[in-house]
Amino acid sequence: MPIVLSDPQPGTFVYNVSKPPDPQDPVTPEDAGYAIAFENALLHRYQKGNGVNLRSLYHAGKYKKQLFEATDPAPQDHGVVLQQIHNTLQNVQLDITTLKEDVHTLMGDVRTLKVDLAAMQRQTIQYINIQTDGILGPLDQVPFLDNTMPWGANREVNVLAGDPQRPVITVRRNFRDIEPLEVVLPDLKRVNDINDLTLHQLVAYFQGYHHYDENNGLLTEQHMKQGLCKAIGCRVIYS
Repeated sequence: MPIVLSDPQPGTFVYNVSKPPDPQDPVTPEDAGYAIAFENALLHRYQKGNGVNLRSLYHAGKYKKQLFEATDPAPQDHGVVLQQIHNTLQNVQLDITTLKEDVHTLMGDVRTLKVDLAAMQRQTIQYINIQTDGILGPLDQVPFLDNTMPWGANREVNVLAGDPQRPVITVRRNFRDIEPLEVVLPDLKRVNDINDLTLHQLVAYFQGYHHYDENNGLLTEQHMKQGLCKAIGCRVIYS
């Protein structure tokens, strides 16, 4: 439906200025500009008292509003715009989800790499220690399986409740009454340092380097010393 400026009605309202050109189809911003200029001219005459009244301003303002709405496609496109925004947000959410998955995958790869590097580091130090074997020269410190460094560290071992002199290597079903005991681990630079370990320190060292399976049978002090020597790369003298 074409947009038309109401004709003046003598005795009710007049314009006293030239009407703007008829708008084009579709309406252009220039058409809206003419409507603005027309309204401003009427407002100036109204303020001067030159025969223009509020009805004149009303019809001019209504005409301008209709032209503005016709030149702005937003009203009829709001649904489309909202759908576009919704689609964009969904794509962003999908990208974020994909990014999170990539980050989790990367973190898993990094953890695997850390494990591989830690194992390589232990093997390298073990190889160096084998050359000196704890007799010809001092040993280097070998990290535990959890990548912590043992020398001077505080470690907990399980002992039977009421009998702290008896460390428990693994918790079996019949070992219900146990409690932790903290021990300080000394440096192991020579084979003789292994000889000087208390039983609790030996158990703590052994557990740091081995995942003990109780199905392997009961471990003796000799077995633990053999395992410790192999783990740090010194000569095994406990046969």
